[in-house]
Amino acid sequence: MRPFGFIAFVSATYALSLVSRAAAQGTVSLTGVAHKIDSVPAVLQARYLWQSDRSLLCLSWDEQSQRFVLDRIDTDTGARLSLASKFQRYQSSLSGTSVISQTQLPTGQLRSALIHVPPQISLSPDRSWLLMQSSDLSFYTAVRINENSEVRYRANGPGSAYWTHVGHEWLETSQTRQSSTANLVLHDVDRPKFARQILNRRVGVKRPVIGISAEGCLVSSDTAGNGPVKSARLSLVGIFLGSPAIRSLTVMFPVACEVDTVEISVTGDRLAWVLDYYDVAALSKVLHRVVPATPMRGKRMTGIWVSRCDGSQMREIGSVLSMPNPLNDGIGNLAWEPAGTELSFTYNGAFYTVGVPR
Repeated sequence: MRPFGFIAFVSATYALSLVSRAAAQGTVSLTGVAHKIDSVPAVLQARYLWQSDRSLLCLSWDEQSQRFVLDRIDTDTGARLSLASKFQRYQSSLSGTSVISQTQLPTGQLRSALIHVPPQISLSPDRSWLLMQSSDLSFYTAVRINENSEVRYRANGPGSAYWTHVGHEWLETSQTRQSSTANLVLHDVDRPKFARQILNRRVGVKRPVIGISAEGCLVSSDTAGNGPVKSARLSLVGIFLGSPAIRSLTVMFPVACEVDTVEISVTGDRLAWVLDYYDVAALSKVLHRVVPATPMRGKRMTGIWVSRCDGSQMREIGSVLSMPNPLNDGIGNLAWEPAGTELSFTYNGAFYTVGVPR
């Protein structure tokens, strides 16, 4: 074999090995591994909460009444039970907000649409209490779903609420203009008059809070609003007696990405991440490595990953092509089912569930 031919042969073999290696590292099709549930309507401007492994609470916008309504959906049969009459008195807490979104059409024109954003509501770990905040942020209401009972709390200021994993306790976080630290108050739905001030910590000030871990730490992250990044910071702050002290951790992502959503599991031991990234074709990677001047071309993807609560053991569940109009068709409504063995989400007009390995 002539020298030139031998060099070409070696180069071609090396290039093919790179292509095979890159192809082997390809992404998993999310819709291929997920289960589509036709009985559940997929509405991006909604909020889905698993009440059991076969029933969902769905808070969605009703055009006829021009308000958000709450329904219970049986995921096996599609049977829908309206809870509108039961929650009629809490309409001020279920009003949500309306914003105008704009989408650029292929012609370059902008199309405007009115988007109704549902309010933040959450279910207790035992799935019996629904917690919501009034539209003016002045009070919280905890409603026992299957009984006619409620507990109302005056808010200590604009803030958020997070259930602990005791099941009947929840933590109120708020911040005053005069203080740079978060104000933490622990409430108990079984003891309405109980309220315990927790030592002020520097949490929830610069980093959005994700939730409370199983070990009693307030988990927050600096991922919101960042451009493509290869890592993010997680803060775990112990808020109860005996829980770990403040820890600041670095989460390494598998690819440079933008973080859309982070959700903590009901069991408080894992995080689910929705990441946007570019999936570069294997051949394009090889050409760029051999000839650096060759630009790498790829497809914009959106994927779901899961990790432990400290950001370790990050693994991919699956990815899909990013939609031209993510406000209407992208991955949304990410939610953990109570046992932590499945995630649900909406994508391109359909509702899906997907298994999560332990």
